[in-house]
Amino acid sequence: MAELRALHAFQRRSADEALALAAKAPEGAEIELGYAVDDAEAQAIGWPCAAAQHASLGMVVARLGRPVRLVPRGTTLATTAAADAHEARR
Repeated sequence: MAELRALHAFQRRSADEALALAAKAPEGAEIELGYAVDDAEAQAIGWPCAAAQHASLGMVVARLGRPVRLVPRGTTLATTAAADAHEARR
């Protein structure tokens, strides 16, 4: 149970961080969220599996109240830049 609670806390923190970034976007702008396409990619960015990251993204979509586009990580300029920034912080 402790591991599940820790995962849920991580998902919530990640969602909160994404929401804080989205709040900086211009009003009415579509928000693009990049998702891991498989467990290996998810693990490379700190998630135990892709489904865990997807659940966190679901929290973002549910709370955001703005247009959202879900795309595989690295398939657009924005998600590539975000992935590069994430790697630079590691």
